Amino acid sequence: MEKHIDQCRMFIFHPSAYGWCCYILDMLRKRIVVLDPQAGPFGFTSDRVKFHEQISHAIRGAFFKCVQTLFSSWPGTCDGWTQRVSYFDDRKNCK
Repeated sequence: MEKHIDQCRMFIFHPSAYGWCCYILDMLRKRIVVLDPQAGPFGFTSDRVKFHEQISHAIRGAFFKCVQTLFSSWPGTCDGWTQRVSYFDDRKNCK
């Protein structure tokens, strides 16, 4: 079976050094979705938001540097991305 990594819609990163959180690069919507169960239904502290912004920026930059080095015809760019932080509430729903 042949793999076409340039056609993947999402890439998921779990930097284990930062606790349980997950960063998903959504290539179609050009956004990073951050899943972090440490926040409750009232959201995150401003420090936690800054933390996720820094990690998201680093992951996105490293990802595009890597794929543009390995794949000369990579279709996407690292410009124009947004970030969405999600949390899990008491009912185990992702918001």
